[in-house]
Amino acid sequence: MQLKRKKKEMEVKQKQFWKNKRLWIISILATADVLVFIFPSYLKNVINTEVIALNLGINPAQLAQASAVYGYVSLCIYFFGSVIADKVSLKWLTIAGLAAFGITGTWYGSVGLTAGGGIIFDVENNVAVLNPIGQSSRFTQVLIIYVIWAFAKIIFWAPLWKLLSQQGKPEENGILNGIHGSLNGLIGTIFVAIGFAIFTILTPFFVNKQNSSTMAFSIMCYLFSSLIVLDVFLLIFFIKEKKNETISKDFNLKEVGKVLKNYKVYLVAFLVMGVYMYQQGLSVLIPFMNSALLISASVTFVGGLLRTYLFRLFFSAPAGKIADKSGKYIKFLVIGCIICSFIMTTIIFLPGFKIGGFQNQSKGIKILIQVIVYSFFLCLGAICWGLVTNRWATIYEIGIDQKHYATAVGLVSVIAFSPDAWFWQLNSFFLNKHKVETEIPGVFNYQLAYQYSMILIVIGGIVGVLAGLILMLKIKKERSIKIIKNSLS
Repeated sequence: MQLKRKKKEMEVKQKQFWKNKRLWIISILATADVLVFIFPSYLKNVINTEVIALNLGINPAQLAQASAVYGYVSLCIYFFGSVIADKVSLKWLTIAGLAAFGITGTWYGSVGLTAGGGIIFDVENNVAVLNPIGQSSRFTQVLIIYVIWAFAKIIFWAPLWKLLSQQGKPEENGILNGIHGSLNGLIGTIFVAIGFAIFTILTPFFVNKQNSSTMAFSIMCYLFSSLIVLDVFLLIFFIKEKKNETISKDFNLKEVGKVLKNYKVYLVAFLVMGVYMYQQGLSVLIPFMNSALLISASVTFVGGLLRTYLFRLFFSAPAGKIADKSGKYIKFLVIGCIICSFIMTTIIFLPGFKIGGFQNQSKGIKILIQVIVYSFFLCLGAICWGLVTNRWATIYEIGIDQKHYATAVGLVSVIAFSPDAWFWQLNSFFLNKHKVETEIPGVFNYQLAYQYSMILIVIGGIVGVLAGLILMLKIKKERSIKIIKNSLS
């Protein structure tokens, strides 16, 4: 009897150990996920892109152009990641991709210190401005870094998710993804908050009448790179890969052809693109609120932190449950895009299209506009995470089976994530063409550029809504025909 009790206690302890160990492993993978996207994506969600560009020693249009190049390269090599993930060790691909971000992240942080320094201090106006000397050299460095990041992301992304799926049984994938998403939000909030605090506290020490250095930004980047190095070692020593899993490597051109001929897949792609326009385009609102609406950087940082990380934790699961109850994922996305389009349109027109027009408003009107826009920004963040959670469920709703699911997701992804390239390309064009020089030489107002970029986001959202409505009508029609046929037979 005593032996049985001891045996049972041992089994309970082993299960508890495995649960804790698995949580630890998922935490390591979630940390890797956070750190990989901090440099190319997440920093833009919490820090004004004008500030990032200045600390790199380039202008905002050049930073947007680098983002576009990152998107172009990613689209060109998208399928490459899935192919090599089936042929090379998942663990070492993940480590290689993460390490590449760590090394280039250090370089990224150092760019503003090269070629004579990225900034100079305007003593007369008491402000740091872009140093035109060496700007071309620094821009070239940033372009190279973004190209490396695009390759590193493709090497890293597919293997990471496959490694995550190996941490449990197939039927536990939903739980694994949920835990991973929650930890991603929590870890991201902590890391980015610490990094921003360091950057904010140190900036006055390095940017003043006596000094003009981007060292505060560099230290923040070095911190993130150090965390990447630490996570690389954790991956090496704690993550174990299941080598005995058999992966189907058959490639059937006929099966791919069936997906390519399915018009519904393209409609889903444009619907998901509409969602993605808001998800990735919200970073434009950070500098817009800072420059056009004079909302402080600390306030927009908090909003950016909430919408990028914490809202993922709070709103993803409830949105999934709501959509699951109805089973109408396409309708869910369409309604979400309609709401987002209305909110974004309101934000665009509230301050008007006259440079300095907002500053001429009464204090009460200015506060009202600031509160409305900031509240709408948070609403957009919450809605976006709800939509992102359910976007891939639309594949099943259009009748794509498990056999063709991966191919459909691949095709949808290429179209849906194409704004990573063309949106930032057009954003770069707007920033170049519609900048207005302020009273301070070398300092520009980009309000119109941000408004035109937001109009582009709304257009993308409307395209998604139209695609979704067509899909809903087609599906309804097909179901009606099927019911009639069944009743006749």
